Amino acid sequence: MHFEKLMGVKKLDEAIQLQSDFAKTAYEDFVAETTMIGEMYSNLAKEAFKPFKAASPARQRASAPPSNAPVAAKQI
Repeated sequence: MHFEKLMGVKKLDEAIQLQSDFAKTAYEDFVAETTMIGEMYSNLAKEAFKPFKAASPARQRASAPPSNAPVAAKQI
């Protein structure tokens, strides 16, 4: 459809304007699509890590607090 419009113009400035409008629209569509894909990947990652996030606080409560006592040297 764009090509048909481009073939129908009579003046160079009309062709340049038509091409500029097409490029602007194509860029806006590209940005919208990449934003949507980025949000989809972000949501996928959040969903994938939910089980780990839910298990993490329970595991931390079950473990003993870190000790400040020196570690004994291992005898050979």
